[in-house]
Amino acid sequence: PRSGPRFAPAGTCNLPPIPAPGQIVTWTLAGSPYEICQNITIPSTSTVNVEAGVHITFDPDMQVVVLGTMQLQGQGAQHILLQAPAVFPPILDIDGGAFNAAFSDFTGQVRVENGANVALSDCAFQGNNAVLWAQELPTTRPFIRIERCTFTSSSAFITDALAVLADNVFTGATCSLLRGLADVTTTNTFTNSSFSL
Repeated sequence: PRSGPRFAPAGTCNLPPIPAPGQIVTWTLAGSPYEICQNITIPSTSTVNVEAGVHITFDPDMQVVVLGTMQLQGQGAQHILLQAPAVFPPILDIDGGAFNAAFSDFTGQVRVENGANVALSDCAFQGNNAVLWAQELPTTRPFIRIERCTFTSSSAFITDALAVLADNVFTGATCSLLRGLADVTTTNTFTNSSFSL
């Protein structure tokens, strides 16, 4: 028989608690590290709070779809880490939901879709698979605020969104803002990077 974690039946990994509609759940540091070994949807009326220091690893082809609210409550000394095996599919798909992340490090794609409300502060996108990507031609423009984040050998493709970029650092990275409305009046720093507006 096949063995090893790659072929484990669904539900046998350390999956974080999944909220029922209307429920609030916490992904605790004590319960970490978590493994996303099946697709998870956070319902539109539900909230997931992720404690500082939590590590979340995504199996191939698995993702979390945020229709509700997800709060990543990292701290300066205790970052939250989200590790992805590949750039696709997105590890996080924020579709109409609210996503707030502080002191969180991403190595996979974060996709922002219709009407989502996203705030990233003191976050890091690291490596070629780390992409912040906003859906083109959404029915409702998402709002994306990115403050004090670092993009290292990674990418941000923000299209048709209301975007605010403030005090971010791009190193060996790509940042593209297409259509939509973007506020880039605050300093953003680009080193060996490309920026298109």
